[in-house]
Amino acid sequence: MFRKTTEEDYYELQLIARNRLHPSGLPVFFLGVLFFEASLFGATLFGMKMSEYVTDPIWPKINAMNWWIFAVQLIPTLGFLNKRIRYRHQTLQAVLLVVTAFVFSISAYSFFFLICEDSRSPDWVSRMGGIALATGGALLIYSAIRGFWRVRRGEFRKGGKLLYDFQNKKSAVAVPLICAFTVLALCFGRYANAEGDIESLSPLGMLVICILLQYAIALVLPEFILLAYCKMRFKSFRIAAPPGLFTETELRRMNEPGKMNGWSMPIRTLKFWAGWNMQGKKASFGSLFAVWTEAAGIVLLLLLLLFVSYEDGRATLLDDFGGFLLASAVISYGVSLALLLPLQFVLWMVKLFFKK
Repeated sequence: MFRKTTEEDYYELQLIARNRLHPSGLPVFFLGVLFFEASLFGATLFGMKMSEYVTDPIWPKINAMNWWIFAVQLIPTLGFLNKRIRYRHQTLQAVLLVVTAFVFSISAYSFFFLICEDSRSPDWVSRMGGIALATGGALLIYSAIRGFWRVRRGEFRKGGKLLYDFQNKKSAVAVPLICAFTVLALCFGRYANAEGDIESLSPLGMLVICILLQYAIALVLPEFILLAYCKMRFKSFRIAAPPGLFTETELRRMNEPGKMNGWSMPIRTLKFWAGWNMQGKKASFGSLFAVWTEAAGIVLLLLLLLFVSYEDGRATLLDDFGGFLLASAVISYGVSLALLLPLQFVLWMVKLFFKK
């Protein structure tokens, strides 16, 4: 789809990358999302523990998944607070922006469904939540396809109108608005005809927040996806570091051909092994193993956090910490391999389609 596009086709997006989506400003968004998710996940955990009506056995699993997601986002977010890391790993930061925005858009739904169970709402309330979630997913796919289509039409060239033409009364912004108001109209139309305790319909207020959040993110996420793509493809999209941030030796190592360090350049190492043209830089098998070990270390840390978070897990750690550490290390390498292989396949597919 983008094989024939050139750097000029993304001129306006490059201006955005240097201003609104500058590497120095993105950590603020990451921290804001973490605070929002911590509040929601904490409220979900509190409601799960305190409510006598929340009895579905799936909730402990949902709670564990929530905090796993939070931990996975927390680690790179803390890393990108470092100025040197922000400028050195801009491509990884752009990919994290896409993932964080997507998770942010749907993170409120777990709390909504918990409220549904706690307030003993009618089944149609939770079904409307499922419909809203699915509609938002379809809207995201529509927005992404439309964004890619506008690139081919030249809307991101100099003077282009980017994703949306706000001067056009028939702008595509109307599509998500129509979707949102349709779902909300169905909800409140059903509410007007509902019988029984009004308190049991209280989750509808939370559903409004879920819909507005998800559908708003669906509008801008294609821009984030295009930014991540351009960061990978065009060197000019990687913002130059402020003078003095890196030494001359470090700059020479980053720009000159040579061997790549898997510890400090994990994404570049994976790209080399996927067959990308790395402008003369090479990564040995030792560098690839370093990336694998680095990923396994992150998984191991998440396992420790998971076990520390509940009483039986803490007891296991106290009884046999050495055995736990050995078993967790083996599991961590297996899980990290299961994560890295699909990522390697995706990088290979990108190289195949875009001739990297």
